[in-house]
This record gives sequence, C-alpha cells and structure tokens, in this order.
Amino acid sequence: MTVITMVPLMGGVALSVDYSELLRQKHATLNALDAAGLATAQQVVSGATDDAARAYAKTFFETNLGPVDPANTSLTVTLPNSNAGGGTLKLCSALTYHPYFCRPPPCCWAAGPPAALQLSRIDRKSVSRTRWKSLWCSTIPAR
Repeated sequence: MTVITMVPLMGGVALSVDYSELLRQKHATLNALDAAGLATAQQVVSGATDDAARAYAKTFFETNLGPVDPANTSLTVTLPNSNAGGGTLKLCSALTYHPYFCRPPPCCWAAGPPAALQLSRIDRKSVSRTRWKSLWCSTIPAR
C-alpha cells in the first residue's frame, strides 16, 4: 500500500521541484533584464555608441543572472532612435529551462534522443522597456 502512494507522491514532488526552479530562474532573468535596462539607459544617455551600449547590456545582463546559466539565455537590445529628447530602450531575453525530473523517459524516444530532448525544455520570453525623457530647462530673464 505504501508503494502505491509513493509513486504519485514522488511525481508531485518532482513537479514541484521543477516548477519552483523554473520560477526561480524566470525571476532571476527578469531581475537581470531590468537591471541591464536601467544600466544601459544610463550608458546611452551619457553618450555611448550603439555597439558599446549593446555590449554593455549583454555583459551586465549575463553578470547579474545569478543561478541561471548564461548559455541558456539570449538577449536582444533595441536602442532608441535618438539619444537627445528621450526614447524607449527595449531589452528582450529568452530563457531555455531544462527540467530536472520531468523529461520524457528513454522508452519514448521513438525518433531518437534529439526529438525527445526538444520536448524536455521550456522556453520563456521576457521584455523590459526603459523609457526616459530629457528635460529642456530654460531660464527666462527677470524683468
């Protein structure tokens, strides 16, 4: 009787471990994406070139990933049209999560391991937008 209850219990534990790790990696990716967006916006406003801003965003993003392997992520940077007058900086990241437990068993590999391994990953996309406006300050002489 104990064996019969252990099978669904262990399945539930495996699902909860995979789901909690997926959420942890998702939140770490979002935090790194937001931090990279703010830091890159500061670089763009200070006059960095487009290539330098993209390289800075990628380096900053990968440094702040924490528990996530940078090889499982990708980053796309869309810079604003004009440095003067504000704009919107858009950073998009894609996270590929490989579950620990919830993978298809080898007996399901009808088309071979590559097809089965495609089923054992979860893709998650995130977007971070940083918008800023430059303020034009003018002084009106007193009369």
